[in-house]
Amino acid sequence: MWSFLVLVLVSDSPKTHKFISKNEAEFIIENTKKEISAKEYQKMKTPWKKIFTSKVCWATFIAHLCNNWGNYLYLTQLPSFMKDVLKFDIKSVLDFFNSIK
Repeated sequence: MWSFLVLVLVSDSPKTHKFISKNEAEFIIENTKKEISAKEYQKMKTPWKKIFTSKVCWATFIAHLCNNWGNYLYLTQLPSFMKDVLKFDIKSVLDFFNSIK
């Protein structure tokens, strides 16, 4: 469904777009050229040193690492927990769902 919509509604450039007028396409192309030329004029470099020495950046990295670690720990230990602590027989549930087919 989505792939069909993308194929119909999306194009590579405003010139080849099926649903916009010629004036809109020209407006988009002209304004894009102005923005690109302004960006090329500035030639800003990415401030990697400021990024990696930022406390906010490190807090985000650490929070993301801890979140991922917790999620993977939960996912890998859940079957063991259900079997050993909750005494839940996963195979009987799978057999039940297979019998429904």
